[in-house]
Amino acid sequence: MTERMTIDEAARIAQEAFAPYECKTKEVDDGDLLKVAVDVNGHWVDVNDLHRDIYSDKETFLSKLEIARQRMTDIGAEFEQWRSN
Repeated sequence: MTERMTIDEAARIAQEAFAPYECKTKEVDDGDLLKVAVDVNGHWVDVNDLHRDIYSDKETFLSKLEIARQRMTDIGAEFEQWRSN
């Protein structure tokens, strides 16, 4: 069974994942949804809305962040090293 996370832990991990870029997180619908947006070279890029069943499951959440990092790398982002372990 995978590790369970709170929305605050998920927000912190998202900010680490997208460093050195500014990353904003917002809790919506009493914690049912975590919105994540990253400022990539002056353009805000939204990470798909992350529902509670995604952000609370650490393994699934880290996988989604890795996909988003790759997508942003494809449009010119250069992220710091990040381990999703």
